[in-house]
Parts: sequence; structure tokens; C-alpha cells
Amino acid sequence: MDYRKFWIKNFKGIGEEGLLVDVGERRAVITLVGLNESGKTTILEALSHLGEPAEHQGQLYEEKLRAADINDIIPLARRANFNDTVEVTALVVPDDGDVDAIAQYANDKHGYILDRDGLCTEFTLTKQMTFESSIYKGTIIEWGVQLLGKKPRQRKWRELYETDRKAWNDIVNHAATRLPVVKYFPTFLFEIPEKIVLNPPGEEKAINRYYREVVQDVLDSLDMQLDLTEHITRRALRSGGLMGSSKRALDQVLLNMGVKASQLIFGQWDQIMGDQGRRRDIRFDLSIAPGPAGSETECVELSIVMTDGDASYLISDRSLGFRWFFGFLLFTQFRMYRRQQESVVFLLDEPASNLHPKAQQSLLRSFDDVSKLGARIVYSTHSPHMINPCWLENAHVVRNLALDYDSDALGDDYSAKSTSIRLLKYRTFSAEHPFQTTYFQPILDALEVIPSPLEYIPKAILLEGKTDLFLLNYFLPKPGTSLIPGTGANGLDRLIGLYLGWGRSFLVPLDDDKEGRKARERYIEEWGLDPRFVLTYGQIGSEFDGMEVEDLIDGGYIASLKSEHGLPSERTLRKKELCRMIREESKLPENLRQEVPKRTQLVFRKIHDYLQDKLAELP
Repeated sequence: MDYRKFWIKNFKGIGEEGLLVDVGERRAVITLVGLNESGKTTILEALSHLGEPAEHQGQLYEEKLRAADINDIIPLARRANFNDTVEVTALVVPDDGDVDAIAQYANDKHGYILDRDGLCTEFTLTKQMTFESSIYKGTIIEWGVQLLGKKPRQRKWRELYETDRKAWNDIVNHAATRLPVVKYFPTFLFEIPEKIVLNPPGEEKAINRYYREVVQDVLDSLDMQLDLTEHITRRALRSGGLMGSSKRALDQVLLNMGVKASQLIFGQWDQIMGDQGRRRDIRFDLSIAPGPAGSETECVELSIVMTDGDASYLISDRSLGFRWFFGFLLFTQFRMYRRQQESVVFLLDEPASNLHPKAQQSLLRSFDDVSKLGARIVYSTHSPHMINPCWLENAHVVRNLALDYDSDALGDDYSAKSTSIRLLKYRTFSAEHPFQTTYFQPILDALEVIPSPLEYIPKAILLEGKTDLFLLNYFLPKPGTSLIPGTGANGLDRLIGLYLGWGRSFLVPLDDDKEGRKARERYIEEWGLDPRFVLTYGQIGSEFDGMEVEDLIDGGYIASLKSEHGLPSERTLRKKELCRMIREESKLPENLRQEVPKRTQLVFRKIHDYLQDKLAELP
């Protein structure tokens, strides 16, 4: 199942009028942009109520989070006497696998044949928390799904909620196990235990359970069908397990785990720090400890150790930035290897706020990696370094109507009771409120950030738009330089001005249509650009005369894309549609993608070689 939209009502600064969060398609990365006190955290906290209770996760953090009081979530303006409900609603979209599993369960467990048409439709799921006189009274979960069923010999469909409430409850509880898991992380500065007990006696602490699950995730990432209990714990407990015949197999498992963790974590961390020459590893060490008094079973304990040269450290001894990054990868990227695959929504509040700008930008690439594994990420930020221009379609602006950031008297008239949080998609907000730039200033800063003289800004290829970006990124061999999209053939002035102001070299390839040729002449005349470095595709070869970038793609390939998306062959694709299809193709594993025809490969290879030659000529 997948969550597509959320509605929040009466949650802290979100009032009775409610707030809609549209998270779009699966694997999207959603950015909540806002300044201090805008309400970003409030939105994430509200969505987290669809996941695990906050008190369970609270044990993970280095600085213990304040125990949440459920009564704190009521609207600030109505806190004196609140007699209403706080609601968090999700729009749930099941897939064919969900429908098959639920229908099979209903038949096997209760003998019902379910109406599959009703199961296939999207439905709402609402968590409703009731308050009287501002005191919490209870929570109910409302399923907006209609379960119609009948026994094999019955002719009429029956609404199971009315005719067999017990079966309805059981089927719905089974369906709930297929819902996306919602994980809220206010920070990734976790308290990492020195030893993780793999076979905990008695009641297990939440922090130990979390890390046992992480160890299993690391095992799953090896793709060797390894089980924590069978292949580590039991081997260690067998007679002489740490020194007998099981030791070799056990050591190999632990070695493989360490290699995988080292590659993933240090591979990315060393890129951030620009320090790829040092030999650093993560090691998993086992030990056996006596069980509790009166128990004959010993405890198998595992430690996560980092080695740097000839020295060993606990992760807790490392820097703040490394511990944050370690926690992020441990609890997100490794989780996506989980054998019992599940949909996950990660809610991240101001991630990487304690990392330097380069590390923040590298983290965005990690977000992309996690989303490609099937997760959705919703994160808040006010840092321009944490904004990816390619994700602006899914960016939202958060603002608090009680605050006027443009006022010189900020805070003089502010009252917590007047808090009113609003959320709009960035594209919509910037179109409707073009002069209220303060609210999306981080995005503008991300698009126009001025580098310091010490920062290395490489040569760039300035493209007409995002269609060119996605097509060239997909079909070109790795260009080896930055591809930066504009807003159309005549929309490159801002980028040209920036690069000229920075004193950086760039290349401008344009479509060889009437508009592209005209724009080329204008850029050369108005900006005084060297004509050698402002070109149309027609200059690359006569076979490209009059062509736009999408014309370079083989017609048979486009026909295959149309067929894959259920479109008639005679239908002419708009640029947006082609762009979306190519983006979807790029997210698929290579063995599932449409094969790119040889002709198209040769066309883009010729363009690639020409652009590389031109880049080499740039001063």
C-alpha cells in the first residue's frame, strides 16, 4: 500500500480548517521549506502519529527527548477548553498485491469471497484523538473502506461491517500490516549501546530491539538469506561456538557484515570529507556473557567497533557529524534491504543541520539513493544547501500566519494563540505570492547561492530546461561536467549572468528550431558571448537540422514507452509526458528498462563527443 496525501486537523498550530500534505508518487522526496517557527516540525509531528508511539523511539537518542504529553497536541488557541477531535488522515492507495493478499486472507480465515473492485479503490484512514475539557479521552482508527463479501453459496454481497463485525475487524487488522511504516526522526544522534544483546532474556528494552533489527537489516543487505538467530546467535551458543567448528562460518558472516557496512558508510563519508586514502573499517565483535541469575542460557552480545589504522574506537567516540551520518545510513539505507520488504515513509526534521554545507549537499545524494530503494522521504529544512532544484516539483512552503518575517517589529505582535500554519506547493505559492519571497528564500538561495572564492565551481553546460536535463542525463554517457537547466530557450539569462559574475566557463547548447536559433543570436549579442560556445544541435551535424532535443530519440523507442504506459501509438507526446516517462525509466533497475536503440545511442554519443570537445576549448 502507499500513502498519497495527508490531512491534518486541530493539531497544535494547525486549526479546524485543516492542512493538506500532497506527497505524490512513491519514491518521491518531499521538501518542507520554511523559516524558524513556521510550523515545519508541527507537520512532521502530526504525520508521525500514523507511525510508532514517540515514547518507543525516544530511548534511541543521545539527549533524551522530553516525554510527549498527548494533551500538548491540541490547538494552541483552544487549549483553555478544547472539546473536539485531533485528526490525522491518510489517503491510502492499494496495489494488486495488497488486494490479492487481503482477499486470500478473508477467504482462508473467514470463508469470505471479497468484492475485489471495492478493494482496488483508494480509501482514507483516520486516526482520531478525542478530548474533553482539554483532556485526552481516547483514540479510534476509522477505515474509510467498504468490505463487501459473501460466502461461496451466497448470491448477494454483504457489507461485512454491518453483518459480521468480528470478521471485518480481523480482516482490517490484517490489512493494517500492509500499510506503509512511518518513521519520524527528530535527529539521528542516537545513543549507540556498547553491546547489543542478540538473545535478550525477559522484557527487552526498546533500544536493544531497534539495534537487533538493524543487525538483521545488515544481514539482509548481504543478500545471502542470513538470519540473525540461526546464523549468529545459535552458532555462538553451540558448544564451543566461539572457538569450535562453528567459528569459521560465524567469523565469515561477521566479516561480510563489516565489509558491507564499511563500504556503505565510509564510502559516502570519505567522499564528503575528501579523504579517500585512509583505511577505516567497521567491525562487528561477538562475546558471550552469563545470563540472568537462575538462567542456564548465556547472552550473546554484539559490539559495533570502528578501526582507524591500528586503533579501535566506539562509534560514540567519533565526531558529532560522523555520528549523525552513521545513524542516518544505519536506520534508513540499511532498512531498505529488509527481507520482508515494506513501504517506508521517513520523516526527517532539519536533517544534517550540524553538518557543513558540502556534507549537506552530499546527504541529498543519499536521500536519492534511499528513495530509489522504494522509500519516501519527507524532510524539513531552512538551509539552501539542503534543497535539490530537481525536487522542486515536490517542494512545499510552510508559513505561520501569526508571524510577519518582513516586519521590522518581528515578534512584537506575536501570540502563540494566533498561530496558524499553512502549507502550499512551492510552484503554487511562488505563483500566487511572487513578492513574498521571504517564505521561500532558502529555495532562491539554493538557486542563486554565491560561491566563495575558495569553492571550486566546475565548467557547466547550460540547458534550455528540465526536459533537456533529464533526457541528456539519461541518454548521454556520463558528461563529466554539470548540466544545469534553465526555463526555456530564452530563460538562460539568469544562469549566464551568474556564471559570468562568478568568472566560470560554460557552454550553451540549444534546440535547432526557430526559437533556439533566435535565442542563440540574442545571447551572443546581448551578453557578448563567444559564438563558439553558444550553439544549436544543427551545428553538431546536418542530420540534426531543425531538431529539438526530444527529436533525437528514436521513434521506435518512444512507441515502446507509449505502449508501456497504455497510450495509443498515434498519440503525440507532450514534452512533460516524455520527461516523466524518462524519469520513471531512470528509476528502474537496468534490467527492467526499455532497451535504447543503437541509433539513439550513436546520436547521443556524437553529441557527447562534440560537447566534450567544446568543453575542452573553454578558457
